[in-house]
Amino acid sequence: KSVQIVGDFTNWIALSMNSPGGKSGFWTRVFSLTPGSHKYKYIVDGEWVNDINNSKYQRNPYGGIDSIIEVS
Repeated sequence: KSVQIVGDFTNWIALSMNSPGGKSGFWTRVFSLTPGSHKYKYIVDGEWVNDINNSKYQRNPYGGIDSIIEVS
């Protein structure tokens, strides 16, 4: 019902994703990111989750795992 994204590029502030139109099932949000490595997570219906479609991740100092995206 609700998907948000948080990451170092949002200062870990939750931003709503755009809900899918029709039956595509793909939630979207466009960002302009600086080159380098960026950490992020999703919040799906109030639960913090990793990106299951991204095998790049890093443990965080809070005992959890953050997904990683590399921008060239």
